[in-house]
Amino acid sequence: MVVFMAQVELRNVSKSFGNRAVLRAVNLLLKKDEICVVVGPSGCGKTTLLRIVAGLELSFDGDVFINNQRATKMWPSKRNLSMVFQQVSLFDHLTGYQNMAYPLRGRRLKREAIQGRISQIAELLGITSVLSKRPPSMSGGERQRVAIGRSLARQPDCLLLDEPMASLDPHLRCELRNLLRDVHRTTNGSMLIVSHDDVDALQLGHHVAVMNDGFIQQHGKPVDIYQYPVNRFVASFFGRSGMSFLQGILDITDDGPQLLLDSGERFAAYGQVERGQRVEMGLRPEGILPAGLAPSSWASIHGSVEYRRPMGAQVEFKVNCDKSNALRVLLPISLLDSSPKEGERARFAFDPNRVVIFAADERGDRLEVRMTEATPTTLKLIDL
Repeated sequence: MVVFMAQVELRNVSKSFGNRAVLRAVNLLLKKDEICVVVGPSGCGKTTLLRIVAGLELSFDGDVFINNQRATKMWPSKRNLSMVFQQVSLFDHLTGYQNMAYPLRGRRLKREAIQGRISQIAELLGITSVLSKRPPSMSGGERQRVAIGRSLARQPDCLLLDEPMASLDPHLRCELRNLLRDVHRTTNGSMLIVSHDDVDALQLGHHVAVMNDGFIQQHGKPVDIYQYPVNRFVASFFGRSGMSFLQGILDITDDGPQLLLDSGERFAAYGQVERGQRVEMGLRPEGILPAGLAPSSWASIHGSVEYRRPMGAQVEFKVNCDKSNALRVLLPISLLDSSPKEGERARFAFDPNRVVIFAADERGDRLEVRMTEATPTTLKLIDL
């Protein structure tokens, strides 16, 4: 298998359609042999970004560099990139083999060379048995793999994938994630993937860019974004389940700086505490436990269980802390019988090291305020 590696960089790329700004001074770097996943809600600009990299759209401002060469106005055919579109477009009258070999027809390759390349890719993707099928008789997962195989057959410098898992059911999504990991492990190639599903980013990305409203809100390693989101949007969007938020205010008392929640709970606060500032305390639902099951060093808060709903391997709780603040709690299903029942009032505990404090304003930026004296660099990574 030929290794495909390219460094792709976007510098201050902007794009508008009429009066609507779709990309706003986007900077992004995909290093050689890495997978970068761009995630964000529908309409945030991620597909437009991918099309600009592929050369299918021209940017209004800024530049695209491929292997440190300016490619902003380079024809798509000259970029040696290959894109797998969200809506898989195969030729229905051709077999899987013929679809995969189609890009090689004009390259004057010998038939034996084409056969060897297709066979090698088909074995890697696990689609040897569907090479003789035509797309109408293939499953959705098989069509997606043939489309990926067609892109790999071109031996591109970088593989671009637009929402590759969007049209697949959960089981096939998991299979395709495993497949893309195998492809990367075998080829050591560069991949740029856009998705609305943060699970794709957590499981595939070496680096992740979280987009919203045309801006890259945060770019970094998945575990860093998961633990230290830069603002409320990233905290609520990124992760297997978004953070829960509790409203409060910062105060400075005789006992020192404190975080006073609207529910009446008080916690010590450290860092850049500004008296009277309204804040939101962010907690990951999967990081909350009934107080009786948590370490004694954890902080806790009172709440009433509104409901609990089994979700297979987990059970979801909604815990009302006051009239306007509620926690979402996710526990392993094995803890269901030992957890508070619906209607019960109980204490729920959380690790203060993993609390993130945000400003309660429109931007919702993360504040340099903590619930422990430890600095973020001393915290342990969360197992994903």
